[in-house]
Amino acid sequence: MDSDTHSHACFFMPRWHKELNGFPRGSCDLASNFLARYLTEHGYPAWIIRFSCSLEINKYIKTNVVVKYDDYYIDLTRNQFADYDNRVLIEDKYVSIATLLRDVKKTSFLPLKKKIFASITRLKVGINFTVM
Repeated sequence: MDSDTHSHACFFMPRWHKELNGFPRGSCDLASNFLARYLTEHGYPAWIIRFSCSLEINKYIKTNVVVKYDDYYIDLTRNQFADYDNRVLIEDKYVSIATLLRDVKKTSFLPLKKKIFASITRLKVGINFTVM
Protein backbone atom coordinates (compact mmCIF):
# COMPACT_ATOMS: atom_id res chain seq x y z
CA MET A 1 0.00 0.00 0.00
CA ASP A 2 1.48 3.35 -1.01
CA SER A 3 1.22 6.00 1.69
CA ASP A 4 0.85 8.78 -0.88
CA THR A 5 -2.32 7.37 -2.45
CA HIS A 6 -3.89 5.21 0.29
CA SER A 7 -3.02 6.98 3.52
CA HIS A 8 -6.71 7.38 4.43
CA ALA A 9 -7.03 3.58 4.67
CA CYS A 10 -4.25 3.42 7.27
CA PHE A 11 -5.03 6.53 9.28
CA PHE A 12 -6.28 4.67 12.36
CA MET A 13 -3.44 2.13 12.55
CA PRO A 14 -1.64 2.51 15.93
CA ARG A 15 1.83 3.16 14.50
CA TRP A 16 0.67 5.18 11.50
CA HIS A 17 1.46 8.71 12.67
CA LYS A 18 4.98 8.08 13.95
CA GLU A 19 6.24 5.66 11.31
CA LEU A 20 4.11 4.95 8.28
CA ASN A 21 2.53 8.29 7.41
CA GLY A 22 5.74 9.51 5.76
CA PHE A 23 6.92 6.21 4.28
CA PRO A 24 9.74 5.53 3.62
CA ARG A 25 10.98 8.23 6.01
CA GLY A 26 10.99 7.00 9.58
CA SER A 27 9.60 3.58 8.63
CA CYS A 28 12.81 1.56 8.47
CA ASP A 29 12.32 -0.19 11.82
CA LEU A 30 8.77 -1.35 11.24
CA ALA A 31 9.27 -2.24 7.56
CA SER A 32 12.46 -4.19 8.30
CA ASN A 33 10.86 -6.06 11.18
CA PHE A 34 7.88 -7.07 9.05
CA LEU A 35 10.16 -8.41 6.32
CA ALA A 36 12.45 -10.19 8.79
CA ARG A 37 9.48 -11.76 10.52
CA TYR A 38 8.05 -12.95 7.19
CA LEU A 39 11.39 -14.41 6.11
CA THR A 40 11.93 -16.12 9.47
CA GLU A 41 8.42 -17.60 9.52
CA HIS A 42 9.04 -19.04 6.05
CA GLY A 43 12.31 -20.77 6.96
CA TYR A 44 14.81 -17.99 6.18
CA PRO A 45 16.16 -16.82 9.55
CA ALA A 46 16.78 -13.09 9.43
CA TRP A 47 18.17 -10.50 11.83
CA ILE A 48 17.55 -6.82 12.30
CA ILE A 49 20.60 -4.57 12.11
CA ARG A 50 20.16 -1.06 13.53
CA PHE A 51 23.06 1.31 13.00
CA SER A 52 23.93 4.93 13.63
CA CYS A 53 26.78 6.97 12.27
CA SER A 54 28.10 10.49 12.17
CA LEU A 55 28.70 12.75 9.18
CA GLU A 56 32.33 11.65 9.14
CA ILE A 57 31.19 8.15 8.20
CA ASN A 58 28.21 8.94 5.96
CA LYS A 59 26.78 12.37 5.21
CA TYR A 60 23.32 11.03 4.31
CA ILE A 61 22.51 8.34 6.88
CA LYS A 62 22.38 9.17 10.57
CA THR A 63 20.39 6.11 11.68
CA ASN A 64 18.88 3.22 9.72
CA VAL A 65 17.52 -0.28 10.18
CA VAL A 66 18.11 -3.09 7.67
CA VAL A 67 17.46 -6.82 7.44
CA LYS A 68 20.34 -9.28 7.34
CA TYR A 69 19.69 -12.68 5.87
CA ASP A 70 22.63 -15.01 5.28
CA ASP A 71 25.23 -12.91 3.42
CA TYR A 72 22.67 -10.35 2.23
CA TYR A 73 21.48 -6.99 3.50
CA ILE A 74 18.01 -5.74 2.57
CA ASP A 75 17.07 -2.11 3.01
CA LEU A 76 13.39 -1.52 2.25
CA THR A 77 13.55 2.21 2.95
CA ARG A 78 16.92 3.21 1.50
CA ASN A 79 15.26 5.77 -0.76
CA GLN A 80 14.50 7.94 2.27
CA PHE A 81 18.09 9.17 1.96
CA ALA A 82 19.22 11.65 -0.69
CA ASP A 83 21.99 9.47 -2.14
CA TYR A 84 19.69 6.63 -3.30
CA ASP A 85 16.59 6.86 -5.48
CA ASN A 86 15.55 3.27 -6.21
CA ARG A 87 12.92 1.50 -4.13
CA VAL A 88 14.59 -1.46 -2.39
CA LEU A 89 18.27 -2.17 -1.91
CA ILE A 90 19.40 -5.81 -1.71
CA GLU A 91 23.14 -6.38 -1.53
CA ASP A 92 25.63 -9.04 -0.61
CA LYS A 93 28.35 -8.65 2.01
CA TYR A 94 30.72 -6.83 -0.35
CA VAL A 95 28.70 -3.77 -1.38
CA SER A 96 27.61 -0.43 0.15
CA ILE A 97 25.60 -1.49 3.24
CA ALA A 98 28.25 -3.97 4.36
CA THR A 99 30.99 -1.42 3.67
CA LEU A 100 29.14 1.19 5.72
CA LEU A 101 28.73 -1.28 8.60
CA ARG A 102 32.45 -2.11 8.47
CA ASP A 103 33.25 1.62 8.63
CA VAL A 104 30.97 1.97 11.66
CA LYS A 105 32.68 -1.02 13.35
CA LYS A 106 36.15 0.46 12.71
CA THR A 107 35.30 3.52 14.78
CA SER A 108 34.92 1.37 17.88
CA PHE A 109 38.69 0.78 17.79
CA LEU A 110 39.65 4.46 17.61
CA PRO A 111 41.28 6.09 20.64
CA LEU A 112 38.77 7.98 22.77
CA LYS A 113 40.04 11.41 21.60
CA LYS A 114 39.35 10.49 17.96
CA LYS A 115 36.07 8.69 18.63
CA ILE A 116 33.37 9.24 16.01
CA PHE A 117 29.74 8.65 16.95
CA ALA A 118 28.75 5.25 15.57
CA SER A 119 27.00 2.10 16.71
CA ILE A 120 25.62 -1.17 15.39
CA THR A 121 23.03 -3.30 17.16
CA ARG A 122 21.94 -6.75 16.04
CA LEU A 123 18.40 -7.44 17.19
CA LYS A 124 15.96 -10.31 17.08
CA VAL A 125 12.86 -9.73 15.01
CA GLY A 126 10.09 -7.92 16.86
CA ILE A 127 7.39 -5.57 15.68
CA ASN A 128 6.13 -4.67 19.14
CA PHE A 129 9.08 -2.47 20.10
CA THR A 130 8.56 1.11 21.14
CA VAL A 131 9.14 3.66 18.42
CA MET A 132 12.41 5.55 18.91
